[in-house]
Amino acid sequence: MKPFLLFISLPLTSTFFSFSQEASTAPEKSDLQTYIVFLDKPEGRTLSTEGSDDDLRSWYTTFLPETTLATNQQERMVHSYRNVVTGFATKLTPQEAKAMEDKEGFVSARVEQSLSLLTTHTPKFLGLQQQQDLGAWNLSNVGGGVIIGLIDSGIKHDHPSFSDEGMPPPPSKWKGKCEFNGKQTFIRQGKLQGSLFKAQMCLDKQMGIAPKAHPAMYKICLSDECSESGLLAAIDAAIEDGVDVLSLSISDRSSPFYDNAIALGTFRAIQSGIFVSCSAGNSGPSKSSLVNDAPWILTIGVSTIDREIRATVVLGNNMKLHGQSAYQPNDFNSRQLSIIDPATTGINASTTFCEAGALKNIDVKGKIVICEIGGEVTRIKKGQEVKDNGGATMILINSLADGGVAALIKSAHPDWSPASVKSTILTTAYTLNRGGNAISTEQNTSATLFDMGSGHVNPPLALNPGLVYDIHPDDYIPYLCGLGYNDKEVRLIVQRKVNCSNVSSISEAQLNYPTFSISLGSGDHKTYTRTFTNVGLPNSTYTCKALSREGVEVKVMPNEIKFMELGEKASYSMTFSILGNVTISSIGECYLVWSSADSEYDVVSAIAIVFV
Repeated sequence: MKPFLLFISLPLTSTFFSFSQEASTAPEKSDLQTYIVFLDKPEGRTLSTEGSDDDLRSWYTTFLPETTLATNQQERMVHSYRNVVTGFATKLTPQEAKAMEDKEGFVSARVEQSLSLLTTHTPKFLGLQQQQDLGAWNLSNVGGGVIIGLIDSGIKHDHPSFSDEGMPPPPSKWKGKCEFNGKQTFIRQGKLQGSLFKAQMCLDKQMGIAPKAHPAMYKICLSDECSESGLLAAIDAAIEDGVDVLSLSISDRSSPFYDNAIALGTFRAIQSGIFVSCSAGNSGPSKSSLVNDAPWILTIGVSTIDREIRATVVLGNNMKLHGQSAYQPNDFNSRQLSIIDPATTGINASTTFCEAGALKNIDVKGKIVICEIGGEVTRIKKGQEVKDNGGATMILINSLADGGVAALIKSAHPDWSPASVKSTILTTAYTLNRGGNAISTEQNTSATLFDMGSGHVNPPLALNPGLVYDIHPDDYIPYLCGLGYNDKEVRLIVQRKVNCSNVSSISEAQLNYPTFSISLGSGDHKTYTRTFTNVGLPNSTYTCKALSREGVEVKVMPNEIKFMELGEKASYSMTFSILGNVTISSIGECYLVWSSADSEYDVVSAIAIVFV
């Protein structure tokens, strides 16, 4: 059987600020929008969240225009950020936002965007022993002592899955608190605890990847829409609370890192030593459909596993079409229903994707409706459109749990940087399925690097990778300058002043990243450098083997590296050249493998080459 694996993150919460009725001289509420305001971090000034004239909130309110005095500046303030950025979220009119631009220390202000909200058999599939005294779980203490911050739509905190039965108290580094309120904004939610899942599904006991880790839930989403200002507040609180791992199943629009709330917030998280895992999004499979692609984030896509929660459609000729669904009603009417594909009506493209209002002029009542994935509309909204127009059910045609894995690694190696954790997950991933064959796509074609990234996560190997590619947060500055960002834009990301003219900028491929993505033209000879850190064994030797494709030459210097002690660093360079005929605009791929002399370790880097 070939089952489907859906990765779901749980959410958390924070502080709520209510808005009272404005005075008659204030702008109408309909004129107010939530702006995120970015400021320069003041030099030589200590800002606290309470208690003095230097109070953070008091300083932030000095940037509000005088017109806000007609109401109450405190009532306009939505969030004041302390850790994630220097700035705040507030309700303003466009004119009021414009009036702040002349204030010293002001950087920018923009209207917040809405963000999109993006398993059972997973531990066994990933090679984790069910007996907690064996294998990778033993090496990592089953995630014990690790705090996982999860940001999305919240949890039912009193569910048995989140019982604290048998759980140790949270580690002393936890500084958060539990807040339960029904307000529709960012809230800290959930007990800092976790346990083996007690639910039963498909006759197997279910448990998380790191069942002894402590989940901290931050709720920012209502239905399938999430607040951008709340996202920053959640990350701000998670940093303050002391989480080790941050997992987000939320997507921002595709935009430069300096204008992307997820990229901005998570960079500050990795500066604080927090590993960040984000969903790759719900679009695709197609080129350029990935989101959350900042290099400091581990970007996770969906995958199939060797098991499925099957849903079967029986056609009138008794042909059976097997799909998958987490919704398994036992009282579904077995009588046959008509089926309709709105795409065949030719009305417009929105009918193909069952977008809002697309089915109102189509007779879908009592029928099975076929909807395609895509169209910038969520699966929930597709189903709602079918339901609102009387459809009986929907067939969706064309969907992760590396955070709940990062927790295992952090538990086993608490001193590893976020980049080291990401490196070990990428360089130990596997690209063959359980049958030893190449991983395939949804269309049953061989998967490329752009389909599967580095491959399937392999927790037992990821706990002991031998070598890692480490990146210090400051190492991203030459990379960001190399992207062409100006000083102001880089400053927004790294939260301090940067002069790119004084920085030795690097290309994207020169970042000390575990994988390579390069463009190569006829006659090109491109050389890139990487640096390893030894986390395996002292007195060890690694030899390189490049698995290159026809027409491309890969030279590695040196091709043998010796380490005398743990923590030792060593560098190598790779030169790529075209030797034969290649098709312009095609994509080639190869792998670089560093193997230890004792065959204990294989450190694998995926390489994607675009021929130009």
